[in-house]
Amino acid sequence: MYSQLKKKKSPDVHPLIPKGQFSNDQKFYQELTQKLWESHPTDENIEISVDVPQMQTKRAQPYLTEENNLALENRKLKETIIQMKLEMKSKLEADLLKQKNEFQTILQEYVVFIDKILQDKKDLQLQLAQYQRQDLQENKNELIEQLHFLQEENFKSLQQSEEFSNKLIQIETLLINLEEEKKIAYEKIEQLRLQNLQLKQHYEEKLQNQKQQHYADITKFESIVQEALDKKDFKIQKLKEQLSYYTDQF
Repeated sequence: MYSQLKKKKSPDVHPLIPKGQFSNDQKFYQELTQKLWESHPTDENIEISVDVPQMQTKRAQPYLTEENNLALENRKLKETIIQMKLEMKSKLEADLLKQKNEFQTILQEYVVFIDKILQDKKDLQLQLAQYQRQDLQENKNELIEQLHFLQEENFKSLQQSEEFSNKLIQIETLLINLEEEKKIAYEKIEQLRLQNLQLKQHYEEKLQNQKQQHYADITKFESIVQEALDKKDFKIQKLKEQLSYYTDQF
């Protein structure tokens, strides 16, 4: 049909219409124009469909989920560190308070015992002074017994002093052990802090890479859409040119 139209620049009849019918008539050109439009639709009477890849809206969800997971893990790790600090502090305070109370109890007992010895010594000295004014031979045996008693008390005092010294050594050893445990606990806390920092950096790098990939996908999507729109505009322009060409022919 198109080749026939090209050969005949000014046809007097349409090839599909019998000769003599609607020749050089306005109605003929109207029907011819209608047939051309039906065979070659333009943007005025048909919608041109262009396949454009659809953007998946759910692709943004992993970025939000990743950020929420990172924030949750950081919060849990901080809470764990704080809990460990509080537990270690409570344990150290309780142990120190217990040792302090024991030390004070022992010290009070020792002070009372020393006071008793000093008082006994003072009483003995008073007795000796009294005995000096009396017959020495008469009170000699009693004085010896008092001296023996004082020696025994001094011996007991030395034993208790030694026990007290041993307990002090045990307390010092316990304090050293507690200090070591405290040091180990702080080292573990520091390790957790470094692990938290490394984990945070890892997730931040991962999130940044995903964001860059997301932006690259968006840019690619926009370029595809623009290319599709350009193709659509080109097709519309070609159809308009064809329509203009055939209109000029008739």
